[in-house]
Amino acid sequence: MSRIGAEPVPSLLGARTAPGAAPKAPPGGLSVDARSPPRTYESSCSCPRFLLPQTVLALRAMLPRPQPGGSQCRRGLRAPDAQEFARALLQWHRRGFPELGDQGGCGMGRATARVLDDPAFLQNPRAAARRAWETTGRCLAPNGALMRAAATGVRGRAFAACDAATIAEVTHADPRSTAACVAVATAASLMLDGFGRNAAGGWDVAAVAERALAAAEPFLLEDSALGEAAPQVWACSACTMENEPAATQCMICETPRPAEGAGTVNAGFGGGWTQAEASQHAYSRAVAMEQLRAALLGEEWPGKRLDGPLMGYVNTCLGAAFGSLRDACRGGRLDAGSFCEAVHRLTMAAGDADTNAAVAGALLGCAAGAKALPGAWLRACPHLAWLERIADQLVEAAAAEEFAATAPSAEAPAREAPSGAALAEEALLAEAAPRDPAARRKRRCDCVAGLRRLLSSRPR
Repeated sequence: MSRIGAEPVPSLLGARTAPGAAPKAPPGGLSVDARSPPRTYESSCSCPRFLLPQTVLALRAMLPRPQPGGSQCRRGLRAPDAQEFARALLQWHRRGFPELGDQGGCGMGRATARVLDDPAFLQNPRAAARRAWETTGRCLAPNGALMRAAATGVRGRAFAACDAATIAEVTHADPRSTAACVAVATAASLMLDGFGRNAAGGWDVAAVAERALAAAEPFLLEDSALGEAAPQVWACSACTMENEPAATQCMICETPRPAEGAGTVNAGFGGGWTQAEASQHAYSRAVAMEQLRAALLGEEWPGKRLDGPLMGYVNTCLGAAFGSLRDACRGGRLDAGSFCEAVHRLTMAAGDADTNAAVAGALLGCAAGAKALPGAWLRACPHLAWLERIADQLVEAAAAEEFAATAPSAEAPAREAPSGAALAEEALLAEAAPRDPAARRKRRCDCVAGLRRLLSSRPR
């Protein structure tokens, strides 16, 4: 059981039951109607499940810290802090957004819940995420972190990779998840800077995807860098409860442990794999490289079917998002009609439709700007004014005179950089954050202009 201050937080995984059965307690994955009144452990937030709330949390992690009295100092966007984001995530799960009348956050994926249940989550979230990944056989690379990744591109392309990795690795330790998040954040930052935009107002999505691929590849760890794998937990085939590696029977229903290789691993992809099936999806850098490239560049691969056994896999979602962006931009300039059509088509394609559409919508929004958002959709959003205040704070911070256009400082929490990541970041910094003051000022202005373009002409 984790704690926030003096308050205990109930175990999320402890509320899980067999697929299709009602949960024992609401926190473990309940999805409620957006317009239903707030109740204990449910959220009045208008967004589906937990897609938008986690994006809001990621954005707030980069806003200036509030000063005594509740005001914010006149400072620019800052690098996110992993522990601060972890605390905000756990507080949201427990209390939701109090300013909206929430009494708790609604919806939590099993992979994320497993990490938040770690007693040391608040002290070292990256280590907690790594333990959760290790004990499930290094096979889980779900899309939970990807849905909030685009938000980490707002500080500009020099910082998108590092910011995306910091936020992603709070809950997801698989390098495939980190690399996908870096790709989305990099693409968002590139489009905000105007990279890939042609004279006709359209976009060269292939060029954006190639740059995103180059930024993401260094975050795929070499297999030898992972070390020896930890013992795996096993999940009961009767009630899906996860049990310690040495347990001989389920601690809830006392069902005997299944034979070696037959126990289920709850991948969170819409069902459970046997341990033998899960081992086929264990991390391998060579395979991960092929799948990342296929997802970004539109090549064929087994995960391309959105409603298949890999429907919740991070690269399935990544491929769906970039595919939607690519298709929408083939007709030239994006507008409200093409934006709506792209989101509708992806949502109706089944699979993990809400997350797929959330990631695609973020990229489409970066390309088209707020003017392409359907007015009817915005008018139906109960908390539009609240969201716009956050957007305005983002622009104000980006435009601040003391804009934090510097590389992560030595005082930032240390993180183990993947092989090659330091060289990739150094190259990005040389291009996107040059030492010349005039060039740095221009990059700052480009970033501010991109954010203002994104948020300008908002329909009412």
